[in-house]
Amino acid sequence: MKLKFTRVQEILNILSNTTDPSALKTALDTYHPSDVAHALQELDIPARKNAYALFDAEGLSAVFTYLDNVSFYLAELSPEQGVVLLKSMDADDAVDVLEDIEDEAYRNRLMKLLDEKSSA
Repeated sequence: MKLKFTRVQEILNILSNTTDPSALKTALDTYHPSDVAHALQELDIPARKNAYALFDAEGLSAVFTYLDNVSFYLAELSPEQGVVLLKSMDADDAVDVLEDIEDEAYRNRLMKLLDEKSSA
């Protein structure tokens, strides 16, 4: 467990000390999504949102699969961003996440957007 703590601490240091988005992305890509997920859970909301922006949908989806209470973190994204993330997840994972969203209005908005994107 100490090794995981060390990697998480390294990621937190990178996020707090690197200002160049390209350098941040490159550095984060060297870590396993599980380690990145653990680090994200230690950040405040604005810092997490900044970190989310560093990933493409597939990369963020990989990180989200390791978060505890994914629906909590998904709610930090706009519904449009949430749909992109959900569409990049395995279908079973996406369904589980949608079922866990407590904010009914947010869940309904996601469902509507998913339907619209599927119809288009």
